[in-house]
Order: sequence, then C-alpha cells, then structure tokens
Amino acid sequence: PRVLLRAVLPPRHGAGTMHVGIFSGSDGYACAQLGRGVEHLGVTFTVITDRQCGIEDVARARDISCIRIAGEREEFSARAADELNSRSAAFALLYFNRLVSAELYEVVPTYNIHPALMPAFPGLHALTGPREREVRYVGATLHLATDKPDAGPIVAQFCAPVSPPHP
Repeated sequence: PRVLLRAVLPPRHGAGTMHVGIFSGSDGYACAQLGRGVEHLGVTFTVITDRQCGIEDVARARDISCIRIAGEREEFSARAADELNSRSAAFALLYFNRLVSAELYEVVPTYNIHPALMPAFPGLHALTGPREREVRYVGATLHLATDKPDAGPIVAQFCAPVSPPHP
C-alpha cells in the first residue's frame, strides 16, 4: 500500500500536512505499514470503519482519529464525505470490501486499493483468482472509485513474481 499511496502524493509535499481518509474493515496491519511509510511526509489520517475491526485498535494505538459510521451505501458515503470535508481531506483510500457511492467519490477524490492486478482480477475473487490460474505475477492496483466497482481509471500498480512451487 505504501508504494500505491506514493502514486497519489505530490512528489515533494511542502510544509504543513496533507490529510487522507482511510476506509478499512481489516485488522489494520497494511494500513499501519502505510502510515509508517509516509509519516515523514506530513501526512495525517482519519480512519473510517463500518464495524468493529482491528484497524480501530491500530488507530487508537497510533493516536489516529477513527470514526465508525453505520448506514446503507448512500448514507454511509454521504456521512463519510462530510467527515472528510470537515477535516479538509485531500483524498480517500479504500482498503475496504464495502461499496461506496457517488455521495463520497464525487465529493472527495477516492481511490480503491484492489488486492490484485487489474483488469485481470476484478471483484471479490481478487485473491483466489490468481492462485487458481497459477499466474506468474501477483500485485495490487490503485484506481479511482467510480459507479462501477473496480472499473475506474488505473492510477498505479505494483507487482511481484510468484515463487515457483517447490517439488
């Protein structure tokens, strides 16, 4: 995720801070690594969740603002956009398996971190698809969120070779 985040950060962020919204429903490990990789750039975060999850503990331990928002897709997205606007967020990152709506991505630039190389492996089977097809490379894709899941313009990709199976 750090490599992908750097794709949307200005090359040399000047004095002051840039605020970024992080949407997650995970244990928080990847997002914690992301924060460590860019904290020297003056980037601050607000974590937004929709349920109890490990990232809330990670955020509290690192003194990062964390907000849990309930509601259906449009209500959740609108409330999240309001929160991020009140904090002057530059953009939002989705590390999330929940769909958001135009109430968010038309108000705050919103990027999805998809855990596979697009467009080959869209959707919810992003982790199993590459394994089933025995691909030689795996990776992640950063793309803009749009009205169609995993269909927004690709901003950056990271890939790595798969080690061959051992006999």
